[in-house]
Amino acid sequence: FCTNLMEQFLERSFRIGAIPICCTMASCCFAVYSAKISYASKEWAALSLSLSSVDEKQPSIVNRSQSLEYSTLLNQHAGTCAALSIVSSVITFEAYKDWHGYRSLPSIDHMETWLRKRPLPFFAITAILETA
Repeated sequence: FCTNLMEQFLERSFRIGAIPICCTMASCCFAVYSAKISYASKEWAALSLSLSSVDEKQPSIVNRSQSLEYSTLLNQHAGTCAALSIVSSVITFEAYKDWHGYRSLPSIDHMETWLRKRPLPFFAITAILETA
């Protein structure tokens, strides 16, 4: 009973496009996170400018060079996240192409057979490797 229920759940999930939907959401999350990190980097850069006009004798938690360093590191991290978003978007496109191929098959066994007949494993698809 439990196996049959799980099989039905997986089949229904595959049919409605759970995999490409999750890939889409991951791509969006990477993009939003990258934008937030980029914004934080700009804030640290602005802080470094404001610290340059502050009297050096005043105590401060962060000095100008530290805030510039944080800004640079955050910029690099934002770039990495943006790259992850791009790679994830290509993976999403491939997942949608697969979904169009298996969504109308009669059973999960047929879906599994269809996926196994792919010439390359998912992670070795040329478009994904070229983007990465």
